[in-house]
Amino acid sequence: QIRPRDAIHIASAILGQARYFLSCDRRVTEMTRARCYRRLAKGHRIQYFSAMNPIMFVEKIRKEEIE
Repeated sequence: QIRPRDAIHIASAILGQARYFLSCDRRVTEMTRARCYRRLAKGHRIQYFSAMNPIMFVEKIRKEEIE
């Protein structure tokens, strides 16, 4: 289960219209939950939202998958 403080951070990112949410906590970034975050983001008219760990984020930047 996700902790309240993590839920607040994710909600803040979505409300702040962030495209990426970085966390080292596997419970936060696991794929099942990440899909749920994307659905929440779309409910707030955010076209793209992704939760991932910082290492994956840097790898995507290096591969030029992220602007």
